[in-house]
Amino acid sequence: MNSKGAHSVNLLRLAALLLIVSFSLPPISIAWAADSIDFEKMAGTMKTETNRIPDLISIFCYVAGVIAMASGASKLKDHAESPSNNRLAPALGRLIAGGCLAALPPTTKWVMTSVGISGKGMLSGINVL
Repeated sequence: MNSKGAHSVNLLRLAALLLIVSFSLPPISIAWAADSIDFEKMAGTMKTETNRIPDLISIFCYVAGVIAMASGASKLKDHAESPSNNRLAPALGRLIAGGCLAALPPTTKWVMTSVGISGKGMLSGINVL
């Protein structure tokens, strides 16, 4: 991989890491409010914050799917340029895997809607007092 390709991969990794950190950190107002502990408010905040987890997983699937499909297209181009040196199977495998990853969030939403699950977060069934 050339230095430009390695640099873009490192930038994508950094962006993914920043995205994960931004979704996983609690809001600043809650982080600094340590003077009194309100368990009802804490439970409500946990319920609200877990609503973002499916979105984070969806973003990861879309990004990983696009990266896999781009890599598969590059391998397919390499195969077209010299079929004797580059096999077709890795290119098709990456294209199929990328398509599956990109199709995972809407498929999951469709299944959850069909079964009757609301999909509003992991703790959506917990009632806050």
